[in-house]
Amino acid sequence: MNLFKLIVTFFFIGNVKIAPGTIASFATVVIFYAFAKHINVFSFMLVISAITLLSFIAISSYTTDLL
Repeated sequence: MNLFKLIVTFFFIGNVKIAPGTIASFATVVIFYAFAKHINVFSFMLVISAITLLSFIAISSYTTDLL
């Protein structure tokens, strides 16, 4: 299993047949809402920044393997 594919497809939710982007976005919103209620603003911004950086790295590596 490729770790970058796991991250890019949000644990393969993005591979479903019907509305993959919508379902993955909905799952992400539900998870973030659950965590946002329990952490402060600074920690939340730190998590968002880390996930954004990780996603840039994962997308770059995943698309390089596609070529």
